[in-house]
Amino acid sequence: MADTRITAVDVKALIGSKEDYHESMLRNGYYVPGLRSPLVTIEYLSKVRSKEIYVPMYTDVRLRPCPRPPNRDTLAQYVLDAAEQAGKADLGFSMKRGNFPNGAWLLNVLSTLNPDH
Repeated sequence: MADTRITAVDVKALIGSKEDYHESMLRNGYYVPGLRSPLVTIEYLSKVRSKEIYVPMYTDVRLRPCPRPPNRDTLAQYVLDAAEQAGKADLGFSMKRGNFPNGAWLLNVLSTLNPDH
């Protein structure tokens, strides 16, 4: 069976820029971090599209209040733990690399993965 995944090079040929690809992902319902996030690259977006990296779809996002959010490092660890418990192993970031998305995105993903956290 042939590999049908689109590489970052293929995407670059089809989509003019990272901004275009990010917009395309949003239009297709992926709840990806903001364009300015250090996490968001063409490679990252390609892996999200091919389901190698998990992000929730907008239709799955459940918002919950968090009056006193923890710092971003702690929040990132909570999200990684919740993802592991939900069987969503790869979110595209790790504590070791420290390439976390912004706090608002992390809070929304945490409330989606574990609404009772």
